[in-house]
Amino acid sequence: MDGGTGDAPVDPFAPPAGAPGYPPPVNPVYAAPSVYGAPTPPGWYPDPYGGPLRRYWDGAAWGAHEQPPPPPRAGRGVAIAALVLSLFGLVVPAVVCAIVAINRGRRTGRGDDWVPFAALGLSAAWVAGGIWFAAAHGSFDTSVSLPAPTSSATQAPAGSVLSSELTAGQCLEVPDPVPAAVKSFDLRICGTPHNGEVIKTGELVKGAYPGETQVQATVRSTCRAALESYVGTSSSTLHYVYLFPTTRLWTAGNRRYTCIAVDRAGDVSTTLKNSKL
Repeated sequence: MDGGTGDAPVDPFAPPAGAPGYPPPVNPVYAAPSVYGAPTPPGWYPDPYGGPLRRYWDGAAWGAHEQPPPPPRAGRGVAIAALVLSLFGLVVPAVVCAIVAINRGRRTGRGDDWVPFAALGLSAAWVAGGIWFAAAHGSFDTSVSLPAPTSSATQAPAGSVLSSELTAGQCLEVPDPVPAAVKSFDLRICGTPHNGEVIKTGELVKGAYPGETQVQATVRSTCRAALESYVGTSSSTLHYVYLFPTTRLWTAGNRRYTCIAVDRAGDVSTTLKNSKL
């Protein structure tokens, strides 16, 4: 002991003597931040001595440990673009932009951004809606056998046409569901509201009856192709009904089939031909 004057305690965190910027100034540039006078919780804050790094505040004093500041957060342009695209139903580009935004956010500290996730949710809603619409109004088919021949001449009710006498281009009102072995359809003028239109009629090739399953498959394929040709698109949302001959009709010499396009979404007041529906 030499009169109460000894060496100052050594700072265990001090860099080597003569290192630039050390020792730090007695009074830091600013103290630990506080909120309305409340104690500042421990955490990483800007260096109070004005350095470029962040310094750890332990709740009572500044520590010696430092770390770089977090990278700047990226803009939200791609995320906003994804949201806008999804609002307009442009699902594919919306999903691509949303995935890019999510990956970018995870790299830049914006991984909790809700915008790209909202875009994905809206895109999923568009897809689900499209599946529902296709299921409700899609180009599905209904098979109906033509009525069996009778011994006496059959006449259609007034304003109707017999199933066996339908011709391409006629406009009809088609019930839902179509009755089995339907005998007639209500005839409509094509410029007035109607939901069905005869798109093709024909006869299957002669020979032994190939069986109802094969007959239906042949007529279904024929009518599907006829529908696409008639309305002018391969992605039609119309339903179609096909009438096929039974073995009894075939034996009587009637190999006739009929294809009818039906708009299950509602009546139309113009022809379905080249309508792109």
